[in-house]
Amino acid sequence: MNHVTRLPALFRKESFWILFLLLTAFYWVLNQRFQSLALYSPNQQWVRFHTEWLMRISSGGLSAVDFRIAPLNLLLHLLIVSDPYRIFLSALAGFLVVFLILYGLTNIRTKIIKLLCSLYLVFSPSMLFSGLFVADYVLYLVLFSLATYFLLEFSVSEQVFYLFVFGLIFGLMGLLRFETFWMSALVFLYLFLRYRKGGLFFYYALAALFPIVFLQLSWVFLSFIFQGAVFSLLYDLYLAPLRAIANFSSPIEQFLMQTTWPFFLLYAITILRLGTYRSFYRSALFLSLLVPFLSPFFIRTAVQEMRPVTFASMFFIHYLILFPYIGNLFNERRQKWFYSLFIVGYFVLNVFAFTVTPERHEAMFFKRFTDANYHIPETTASFLGAKLANKRLIADERSVYPVLQYLPDLSRILYPDHPLYPSAVFTPSVFADAIVMRKGEDRVYRGYLKEIGQGGGFNGFETAWEDEEYLVLERVPDP
Repeated sequence: MNHVTRLPALFRKESFWILFLLLTAFYWVLNQRFQSLALYSPNQQWVRFHTEWLMRISSGGLSAVDFRIAPLNLLLHLLIVSDPYRIFLSALAGFLVVFLILYGLTNIRTKIIKLLCSLYLVFSPSMLFSGLFVADYVLYLVLFSLATYFLLEFSVSEQVFYLFVFGLIFGLMGLLRFETFWMSALVFLYLFLRYRKGGLFFYYALAALFPIVFLQLSWVFLSFIFQGAVFSLLYDLYLAPLRAIANFSSPIEQFLMQTTWPFFLLYAITILRLGTYRSFYRSALFLSLLVPFLSPFFIRTAVQEMRPVTFASMFFIHYLILFPYIGNLFNERRQKWFYSLFIVGYFVLNVFAFTVTPERHEAMFFKRFTDANYHIPETTASFLGAKLANKRLIADERSVYPVLQYLPDLSRILYPDHPLYPSAVFTPSVFADAIVMRKGEDRVYRGYLKEIGQGGGFNGFETAWEDEEYLVLERVPDP
């Protein structure tokens, strides 16, 4: 591989600032149009609510933190995801797209490919949805792009500086998405095969992998200190997601699982063509080209429920970062129509996938994006949130958050870790106007079932709402 990749000169170029301001304004306008919690995935809703809860309500410090949420994801939401600061999320998405556009303009030689790549990055539904509703994924894509670049630069020049920077960025990726830890095995394998004979393998592996191992172990250690349940955390973070890999049930899910097959085919063709170079299979480029074939694993272990519809943006960005290396070896100019047709075809497939996605929030986003008159339907959670507004509540915030996130004032909630909770459960009519429970693992609901089993219950309350998911009791008015 020739040393052909160049990072674009960003802050010194007028074109960067013009594009950055235009795209930030574009995302900001879209943010204002899509102001609805229903457009976030259930897990993304939990992260947003949990962050707000920690900032405004909880007094438990680190003992109240959900350590299953990656720390950089928590910090990101603390800083920019709350509604008053959505402009910063727009700026983050704008920076990612501008960086990638200028990277393509700097490193791709064919004008038609430059144009199509730029248009895809701006108007692709997967890129738009990621930039608007998956803040941690956008930041992850920024870090992923930079990490891939520095690892490839190290493989060409073998300057330890590039590997050191890669290790730092890779460590930050691990603080943003825990499943990045499993990618360490690929990096370890590459370094072992490439440098085991030169005596440098141990030092290179230490520089590349020490940050992610140290940072993730530090997070687990904090969990052990403040909550103690370290083994259950390890299981939730690294083992439990493995069971979800095969959980594709509906035909539409099966189809959407195949929406990445064009990239699978493209990567396979690229590997076979570049395989004629003897050193290719020991290169970082080969390692990078293996990532898509592990994509079902990373999709299913993603923190939020992303189907290949949203996850597809990673494939496009990944191939774009690799393209300066691939283009020379694959004869970019001769293959320009092949790449052009591929980009156009995949854009069409990406649009179609959003029309049939089983994820409710992705489907509503696309309907709202294509139809200005489309009204986002009310959910049970939003209905109950409006019904219970301004009332004193007893609720388990960990399970009833879909309802509580719609309340204007969270300070009127008595939750199981609150000092007054035992008294509130004993005489609920003194402390609350309503009790909200979610059937299942809800701590308040379990206590309620226990009282019912002993012939008791919450005295002075009657059922105001019940369905398959929620049970709401309201205080009986005084006679």
